[in-house]
Amino acid sequence: MLLHIKNGSHLDNSQVLPNWYNALSPLGSVVRYIANISTKCKWVGLYLYKNKRFVLGPSIGDRQACLLSGSKFSEFMIKSPGSQKNKRALGKLELQAIAEEDQIIKIIKELENLWPE
Repeated sequence: MLLHIKNGSHLDNSQVLPNWYNALSPLGSVVRYIANISTKCKWVGLYLYKNKRFVLGPSIGDRQACLLSGSKFSEFMIKSPGSQKNKRALGKLELQAIAEEDQIIKIIKELENLWPE
């Protein structure tokens, strides 16, 4: 079985997908995975870039409650793979700020290559 990847490459069964990846719900699975990285994280939202604006896609938690409690948020842009010149926004990930940002950056890189059509 081959999986088509956004950057034009393919993965076969011998290649390893990230442990968070679920082909039936790739965007939802990354949100669930990130939400479970830290018990302190009470909000994870994935915004999809559509028609020149960001629209909330899969999310977990209560953003409004986090805002009211004074929580800080982190945002990570998700861009298409390829050369810097040809990159375009695919979406952005917003989450309640946590210490594990290095892990989040690694997951974003994986997501950019596995972004569904």
